[in-house]
Amino acid sequence: MKILFTTNDKSKKDFYETGFKLKSKDIKFVSINDPSISDKVKFEVKNDGSIDDAISFSNNLDMVTVSVNESLYIEGLSEDNQPGANYKMVSVLNSDGIMESKELSDSEAVSYYANIVEGLGGTASAKLIDNVNICYKGNVIKSFDVTKDAVLTSNASKVIKKGYPLNSITLIPEFGDIHYSECDENEEELLFETRDKNVLKKIAKEIEDIDIINNELDNTKDFLNNEVSND
Repeated sequence: MKILFTTNDKSKKDFYETGFKLKSKDIKFVSINDPSISDKVKFEVKNDGSIDDAISFSNNLDMVTVSVNESLYIEGLSEDNQPGANYKMVSVLNSDGIMESKELSDSEAVSYYANIVEGLGGTASAKLIDNVNICYKGNVIKSFDVTKDAVLTSNASKVIKKGYPLNSITLIPEFGDIHYSECDENEEELLFETRDKNVLKKIAKEIEDIDIINNELDNTKDFLNNEVSND
């Protein structure tokens, strides 16, 4: 069964798909750029991780869609100043002195939040919250949050991983406070086993527990079994 992950970011799609490979070989994530999708209809992701995109795509493509919207909350900031959802969208002064919204690039996001942490003393505790929405036929059928604790530093790494700018200012205490973006292959594997694996398996279980998806999986298995029997 294919599930559409509404993102233009391949690294993000691949990361979450890893959880499904651990939990179920019957579910495969595809992106908007997958030929099985792009050949049917031309869509653009207006806002990466947007629930509105997921609802629209699920309605027009008649398939289950998943959106993951990342929120950031930094200890020491007032509620009004919290980055919250879509932390890469910020308000800036334009050349006319008028506030307008701007989507930060990965490198701009690193500098922007490193400066904020600098104002909090150089380090700050934070929470990264993934708001996961599963949609089908134009409706949200399940929504849940996955929270991860983090320690941010103003001393940003020069290593920036595409799609994950906060990794460049996130410290890993278990490895002597090195930056997340500078972890070597062995350290990344260890982090995956101790942190990410359980998060991804939780998301996979939440999605597999949805009746609509269970029914689709059962129908697919029945179809395949019938094909084998007929042969």
